Amino acid sequence: MKILFVTYRFPPYNSSGAVRCGKMAKYLLELGNDVKILTCNNQPLPDSLQLEVPEENVIYSDWWNINAPVEFILGGRKKVAAKGLHAVANKPTLKSRVIKTLGQLYKNILHVPDAQIGWKNNAVKAGMQLVSNWRPDIIYASAMPITSFLVAKKISEKSNIPWVGELRDLWTDSPYYTNPGWKKWYEKIWEKSLFSKAIGLTTITEHSVCQLQEKYNCPIELILNGYDPIDFQISESQSLYPPNSFISEGINILYAGMIYPGKRDPEPLLKAVYNLPEHYKSKIKIHFYGTQLDSVIKQVDELQLEDSVNFSTPIPYQEILNLQKLSDILLLLMWDNPKEIGTFTGKFFEYIGARRPIICIGGDNSPPAQLINERNLGYISNNVEELVKILIRLIDEKSLKGYIEKTPSDSGVGLTRKEQAIKLSQFLEKLIK
Repeated sequence: MKILFVTYRFPPYNSSGAVRCGKMAKYLLELGNDVKILTCNNQPLPDSLQLEVPEENVIYSDWWNINAPVEFILGGRKKVAAKGLHAVANKPTLKSRVIKTLGQLYKNILHVPDAQIGWKNNAVKAGMQLVSNWRPDIIYASAMPITSFLVAKKISEKSNIPWVGELRDLWTDSPYYTNPGWKKWYEKIWEKSLFSKAIGLTTITEHSVCQLQEKYNCPIELILNGYDPIDFQISESQSLYPPNSFISEGINILYAGMIYPGKRDPEPLLKAVYNLPEHYKSKIKIHFYGTQLDSVIKQVDELQLEDSVNFSTPIPYQEILNLQKLSDILLLLMWDNPKEIGTFTGKFFEYIGARRPIICIGGDNSPPAQLINERNLGYISNNVEELVKILIRLIDEKSLKGYIEKTPSDSGVGLTRKEQAIKLSQFLEKLIK
């Protein structure tokens, strides 16, 4: 089967979407499919993600960056890429507040449908040039950003090749959708028109499948995120970032990624550490790697937990996976809100691959929480007193044994990247037939 894979997010530009798309392309090729990837060059992201497909299979097209004026005002693309747009813009100063307000207006007017719209024309041109010499059986487009769908739809219309859309996140039904009402109104109309042209859709949770089935009369398939066992074969001695700051006599809790204040927020865990007896508190360290950590830094200062918490900027993907494997406990933050029931983060599957116990804050009824309970992967709590008891139990376990037990060896059955690629390949073949 010949597949044209259209995705803005792709290695080497590091993001969660690029990880999923890079792994999916890798295993679709391994399964014997002929896959070409159409993606974007020179993205404002760290270029630290390993490319796991042959370079000749990837077409990187140029783009026009509609955010160039904003990046210039905020100190340049490299600064924004390293720290994240929100971290650079959300400083507690009058200038930052003015920039944030103007930035929101800029976004509502020019991000139609998103900040990557400047990629569309070049991508369509590159895609049409490709299909004139190599005709795929199907076009598979992954979003966010929605611009990937616009590219796929246009190439489909011009070449009469069917297209399928992958929604890693829902569009207007996303619990994190923040556009104003007037914009949501016409984006809902646009969404319906766009997806009506697709011959199938995929998404990453059962809840999202149900939401899409209520709106669209086409086949919709559940394709989970997953983990790649190969990623966890690196040893501590091979790591460029050995856990020198980890304390051997206590427990080390690791979190890597963004923080969403008031939604995905570690505050209950920090308060639990604050309430630990002093001889236990000295045996715990929480390590945060990521961007948008200002709210957590503030909480740590208020609780005077500077000795118990470390903050670090993002590091390459493979290195953070290695640190996850070497940690005692992995922290998963979910939003304790019914809207979160449709969210299944890629980070959670990485945690399964690392085989380290998970502490999940928030989202008692979320898909990750259900799997944690079903597969004995760790602990779920928003209650400070209960978290105190969990931490004491874990510290005692490591003091007694010298380590904390791994999660069950069969906890990742059915959740590897390859198994999800097999499911997707079968779905696309069925659609073609």
